[in-house]
Amino acid sequence: MIVDLQVTADHLAANVRNQLRTRPVCLTQEQKLGQDTVLLDHVEITDRTTLRATPRTVTVVGQGNVPVDLAGSAVEVTQEVVLHLVTVNGLLAAGTSPAAQMTSLPVDVRFTLALTVVGGTPRLQVTYVPPIDVGGLAQLIPGVGQQVDAALTTLSGTMPLDVRGLDRLLLRSLPPVNAGLALDAGERLVTVRLEALTSPRTVTLWQELYAGAAPDRLDGHGWAAFIDETLLALTTLELANAAKPTVGTFGAPVASWSPSGRGIRVSRSGTVKDVGPFDEDADVTVTMTLEFSVVSPDVLRLRLDLDVATDLGGLSGLMGDILGLEPDLDAVLPTVNGWTKVAATTYERTIYPGLSSPLLGHLVVDDLVPDRHGLHLTGHVAPLRPLTPAGLTVEPARFTWQLTGSCSRGIGIRNVGTVTLTGTGSAPLHLCEARVLFDPAKQFPLTVVRDEDGTATAVRIEVGELTEEYLSAPAYPCVVLIKTNGGARAVPLGIPAQASEEELRALTRARWAAVGSCYQLVDMLTDPVFWIPDPPDRTSLHRWDVVMAGLSYGEEVVMIDSDGQRVATGVAGATGTVHLSAVVTPGPEGRDVVLSRSRAEAPATGAQPLVVDVRQTLLEGVASVPADEGLLALRPGRHLGAPVMILVGPTESTLLGLHDPARPEPLATLPTGPRLVAFADGTHPTAALRSYLDLPNGLAASWNRRRGEVTLFAPTATATGPDRVTVLADPRG
Repeated sequence: MIVDLQVTADHLAANVRNQLRTRPVCLTQEQKLGQDTVLLDHVEITDRTTLRATPRTVTVVGQGNVPVDLAGSAVEVTQEVVLHLVTVNGLLAAGTSPAAQMTSLPVDVRFTLALTVVGGTPRLQVTYVPPIDVGGLAQLIPGVGQQVDAALTTLSGTMPLDVRGLDRLLLRSLPPVNAGLALDAGERLVTVRLEALTSPRTVTLWQELYAGAAPDRLDGHGWAAFIDETLLALTTLELANAAKPTVGTFGAPVASWSPSGRGIRVSRSGTVKDVGPFDEDADVTVTMTLEFSVVSPDVLRLRLDLDVATDLGGLSGLMGDILGLEPDLDAVLPTVNGWTKVAATTYERTIYPGLSSPLLGHLVVDDLVPDRHGLHLTGHVAPLRPLTPAGLTVEPARFTWQLTGSCSRGIGIRNVGTVTLTGTGSAPLHLCEARVLFDPAKQFPLTVVRDEDGTATAVRIEVGELTEEYLSAPAYPCVVLIKTNGGARAVPLGIPAQASEEELRALTRARWAAVGSCYQLVDMLTDPVFWIPDPPDRTSLHRWDVVMAGLSYGEEVVMIDSDGQRVATGVAGATGTVHLSAVVTPGPEGRDVVLSRSRAEAPATGAQPLVVDVRQTLLEGVASVPADEGLLALRPGRHLGAPVMILVGPTESTLLGLHDPARPEPLATLPTGPRLVAFADGTHPTAALRSYLDLPNGLAASWNRRRGEVTLFAPTATATGPDRVTVLADPRG
């Protein structure tokens, strides 16, 4: 009982190539070359991708759940990449612009693709195949081959193959027991096969697949799907049993593929006693036909017809009443809902398959091909989103004296230089390494500034007092060497100058004022703010957005939750306005948060009145996903421009797509390491696990260690005033 999905080898190659371009590769090794140094600028993924079958022993579950080893195959992907090399002197000459390439070396890298079943879920295994042949580059940069192998090995991993679209076609979920993919003999087609229930032909079918003998089902289209008639018969037999006759004696239903080649027919024969004019018995056959049709791209319609035939003339019209053949399928079989009754014994249902996965792309159903053995669908593949390689733009800010730090970390006076990093292109930018190119006096400590997603946004140098070693030697400038997957740069920040006495006096006064503001008495707002969209519920989460206007410049406003913890802090700028936002657990009697403000002096006469505008959003749990007890962090991120949630574990991390909040979609499982970059935007794990995580699109997430799951919360109601509550659409449908 198999399901086949088939695409062209060229389409699979393009999808694999697109995925590789989203996953940054870092090679940081350098090599002296005379008076210069050679290093990698970036890795280019070219359009030359080839697929071939490579031998592999596979294990399939045969009839009776007996495992059988077969001579199978995996799909080997050979991808051409170009290593673009530059020199340090070339980077120095180019400044903030891309440097001229010293040389470019094309090399081939190899991966294998295999499909297996893990815990009832089909998973794609992507495995890098070392070693890489770097040719003459090994002489120029010793050990570079091993470093390339180590970098590319991080691209290995597994990801689930989304089969929910198939479940919608089958009207039920059937976890596969076998899964695999293989090329045909001409290496032109790729077949992804799933088997839900074994049969006497199981081993033979898999042997034929791995021998390259899978039939070509494309029929000139971009993709095709074939669902064995036996799988569809299971659903139809369930429906037939739900709508079985209520009188008479009938045998078991018998299923067969419809002569139209578009569906399943189930017949049940029996006898109804004493219904003829002379109390004769009637031979009766009840037939149920389930047929598929395509009404528009990616929209299928199922039509279910019930029919009664009898050998007693004139009774056919009465048999439906006699046999009770007008059941409410929604009530009788609640696991198969969504049917619409369109006639006395006719039902219809609309299906939106939505077949999509990172491996195959979005497969749009266009047509149904009549077939004698099962459901045969064809269609086109939605065009791949154009993906441009990551690029790098740098913007230096030379050294200036300024205040640094915060109340919690201490406020100091430093000479600060920064390099702002901006990614160009649709592939995410990832910082591989940043260091000061030449600093024998250790004068220039470097830190990397990252956003909430862990993506590097700037490199910062903070210099305090210039050391004796630096002052006694000829002054040298600070040059920051930056290596990213979008290119390398050597960015000059200049020579830090000593602060003048006037600068120091002004900065010292500003520092004492800043330090003093950290210890001002806190005034609680006299008017309490209460939660209003719903009664307090400890199983939900509450999002608070507060805007305060009429504050003095530099005033600090703090939001404190019911446990006394600071959850948000803001400082008023020149406009006297602060915006605070936080997700909290519902507090007692609707009292979730307290707002406080600190000020250095009493409000001046004629000061603007304080205005507080509050927006409250109720977040309710719409989905839960298992989470290992060793979970390190929940992090937001982006994958191909779409928001994702990342479950960072000690060894593996999972990316969950958030397109449908009620059904978070696992996109990939990747090794956790110093650079968790794969399909996310350079997200780095952290040891601190936040109780509640803000996510894009108004979503939030929390981790329940006791239950071992992460719950996803979505907004269901908002309030902008004591009497203005808006109920939102339930994302669970």
